[in-house]
Order: sequence, then C-alpha cells, then structure tokens
Amino acid sequence: MSTTLIAAVSDIHAGGTTAVCTPEPITLDEGGAYIPNKPQKWLWKQWQKAWREMYPALVDDYRPDKQILVVNGDLIDGWHHQSAQQVSILEGLHFRIAHRLLERGPMKNDFDEVHFVRGTESHVGKHGGHEEGMARALKKQHDYPVIGDPETGQMTSWWRRLMIDDVLFDIRHHGRAGQRTHTKDSYLRLYAHDIWEAHVRSGDRPPDLCIRAHHHRYGDSGRIHDMPTRVVSLPCWQLLTAWTHRIAIEDLGQIGMCVFVIRDGRLLEPHPILFKAARPKIVRA
Repeated sequence: MSTTLIAAVSDIHAGGTTAVCTPEPITLDEGGAYIPNKPQKWLWKQWQKAWREMYPALVDDYRPDKQILVVNGDLIDGWHHQSAQQVSILEGLHFRIAHRLLERGPMKNDFDEVHFVRGTESHVGKHGGHEEGMARALKKQHDYPVIGDPETGQMTSWWRRLMIDDVLFDIRHHGRAGQRTHTKDSYLRLYAHDIWEAHVRSGDRPPDLCIRAHHHRYGDSGRIHDMPTRVVSLPCWQLLTAWTHRIAIEDLGQIGMCVFVIRDGRLLEPHPILFKAARPKIVRA
C-alpha cells in the first residue's frame, strides 16, 4: 500500500503586523526592535501547533511513503500600497521572518519534495523575486529538497502541475472565489467546472485537484458527479488588515493549512487544519 501526504500552506505574509511572526523581537536597521503584538503571538501558537502536533499526527496515522510540501504564494507581506501594517518597509526583514517561520515549522518535518509557487507581485516582488530567493537559499544553504521548474530553470513557478501516483494536481496562487459566506463553496463548484471544461475543450487531461489561495478562506468544491476536477482554496496566516476592513469582509478569514492524502493512486478527502480567530470584544455601554 503506497501513501503520499501533501501539505499545502499559503498566504503567510511574513512581515505584516497582522500576520504570523516568531515570538522574539525583530531587530530593526538602526538597532531598535519590533515586538510582536498579541494577535501575532496567538498566530505563532497556532503555527507551532499545526507543524508540531497536528501535521505530525497525520503522518503517524497514515505512515506515508512520501511527504511533499507546497508553499503556494505570498510568503512575505512586502511593503505595498503605502501600507502602515508592516514591521518595517525594509523587505529584507520580512524575508528574515519568513525564513525563521519555515525553519521552525515545515522544515522540522521530513519532506521529500518542496514546491514553491509564486504569489502576488505587490507582496513578493516582481516575478515573485522574494519567493525565488527563498527557494534558492533553502536549497543551497540547507540542502532543502526544493524542486525547480523544468521549463524555466527557476526554483519557483507561477503555475505548477504536479503528477503524484497518476493524480494530477494543478497549483496556482490566484484563483476565483465568491465573497459571500454562504456561496463560497458553490462558487468553487462552478469554478471547478470551468477548469474541467477548459481542459476538455482543448483536448488536455483535466486536473484531479486544483489548489488555489489568495482569498484567505478555506473552501472546497467537493466531489461533483461525473466531473472529476475538484478545487480547494487554502486558508491563510494573516488576520484582517485595513484593506479587508475597508472592503467590508464579514468573514474573519480562516487560519491554517490543508493536507491531502493519496493512497494507492486514489485521492482521499482533504484534511484542513483550521484555527478560528476571535471577533472583537463586546463593549458594554
């Protein structure tokens, strides 16, 4: 019996003041320090729990022959749109925080392959430069098993198609999603059908699983009768920002990651690892 575990994480947004951060002070350029805030400390606890308890528990349950990690974009927050919600406008500090998070999270687990997908240029630089730099640094300095793009020779891809035991994964950071809470999954079902039909019309094999991100909410199109393509949208590691307050998102977003299992060539039901953020405290008049 052959089993492969695929852990997928995205939208870490390291360097953002509402995103996960390691607990120690971050030394700034002139010698001062940024102290992680209370929400960041909560996110750090969930990050530790996900990678030290919940993911290892799945490994123990399934005893996989192979483990694969997918980092699906927006690894750092970057200085974007003149935002004031970064630890510093110096993106090198964001890179440093991201490196620490990977060292104390997924790099603690024994992955056989690691795939980096590029995120949003306003966060991770032109052509995903920061993510490309991270992938290269991990491979060269840590001998981390990063798999490059066979067509471009780069270590990251905008679009990674991955065949695992005859199960075809289609991985991109950006995808489509509905804004309304109650239509989120039904919108993904329509999106899954669009992806399937586009492949059928062009004579290509439709993917079995499409992994998308960017919208900071977990969603799953589910299994659809007579249409094999399934879409899963990944959660994030960032709480609400000024931007999400401005566009009136009522959903708090979801914190976490998702694990997929292939056993004997069959894709099993996904295992979302999710954490619930709290709404603001009620003020009594």
